[in-house]
Parts: sequence; C-alpha cells; structure tokens
Amino acid sequence: MTVPHIPPSKILDSASLRQRFPRHWLSMRTGLSLISATGCCIVQELAEALADQFGWPDTSFTARYIFRKRLPESDLAHYETLPYFRSGLGVVRLSENGKMFCRQQNWPLVQSEWERLIELHEGETALQHTALVLAFAREARFRGYKTTVIPVVEGLSGRMLPDILVDDGRERVYVEVERSRVMKTEKWENLDRLQGFTAFCVQSYSRRQRLSKRLGELGFTGVAADLETLSQRRAGGDPGPLWLEDW
Repeated sequence: MTVPHIPPSKILDSASLRQRFPRHWLSMRTGLSLISATGCCIVQELAEALADQFGWPDTSFTARYIFRKRLPESDLAHYETLPYFRSGLGVVRLSENGKMFCRQQNWPLVQSEWERLIELHEGETALQHTALVLAFAREARFRGYKTTVIPVVEGLSGRMLPDILVDDGRERVYVEVERSRVMKTEKWENLDRLQGFTAFCVQSYSRRQRLSKRLGELGFTGVAADLETLSQRRAGGDPGPLWLEDW
C-alpha cells in the first residue's frame, strides 16, 4: 500500500478524542488518515502501514487494536470480520462521523474498496466474494500493482463490471475473482472480447487448476492466481509474481 504523506501540521488536534483516548488519540487519527486517503480497508494492511508510521513492529498488537476496537468504539469507523479461510478477514471503513472528521481535517477522502463493493457488487450480502476480491487486491498491491475494485467498463457487449483491474505500469488486466463453481461462459466471453484473454483468481490451488483446465477446454487463453498460494508466498518472504499460471 502506498502511504500518503500528511504533514504533522495538517493533523489537527481533537480535544474530545484526546480526552477520551489519551494513550491512543494520535495513532487513532493517523489511522483515520490512512483509511481516508488510501481507500484500503483490510485491517492487517492498514495496521502494517500505521506501525511503520510510528516505528512499531509489523505485527504490532496496538496497530491492529486501533482499527478493530478504538475507531469502531469511538463511532469513527465500522469493523467486520468477513468469511475468509479459517480466521476470517478483518476489514474497516469510515462511519459517517469518521468521514465528517476527515473532512474537517481537510484530508483526501477516497471511497474505500469495501464501500465500492457494497455500492456496486452486493458487498453487504455476498460476504465471501467480497473478502476474496479485497484479499486479491491486497496481494496485487503487495506485488507492485495499482488496483481498482469494480471498474466500470464500456465493453463491446455493453456496460461491464469486472471484479478488479490490476495495473503494473506495463499491462492493465481485468480480473474476475471466482467463488461460484457454476461455469458462466458468457462472463468469460465478455472478458475475452474486452482484453483478448481471460484472467481470474480463486481461493485455492486445486480450484485454480480445475477452472483453468475448463477454460482451456472451452478455447479460452488466460492467466490465473489463487489466494492460498499467494498468501503463503507472501508470508514466506518471497512473494513472487502475481500470476501463477498461464495457458
């Protein structure tokens, strides 16, 4: 995640926050500025950026606590754990009070990826799919890509809403993040017409193998990734490429 530079002079004091949370008020406001200016919503990613700002370890409990507890209990943010593997995916977004606070500080106010999924892609009901899209966006950013969740594209077959656009400065790729096991051929035909190939990410290695094989049998070419492998490689310190397979 690219962390915006917000000069200390722009981080204005808030007497109420300072009085209620004397130990955490500065880290809370810095956390709000990160949510506001980046549009990122995964707690682990935000916590790592917050820890870096204060010189804390990447695994800092305090940094995660700010987003999971302090900001929600102060009614400045909403926190939720989405279904994702065994432990879930912690995500956070600004509340209306949080947005008002950020506007008062004259901070950039970027729509969060979670909000965009809620607005354009049933993000409040399709919780598993929401988690997968957000997790893939994080993996892409970790590998140097810029990400746009639910880009609106006017394609040859009309208006399209792919799950995510990733851009490494050389190539822009529209990607479908798949949870369903139902083969929707029209989706892949539209993606192929749009960019000349298909691209997808799924949760598991085995699912990736099955889907890429099936798409190949239908005559599509493409690239693919799975979150199981991507997250394991990132945790191991050698992230490698975003795309794990092409055919």
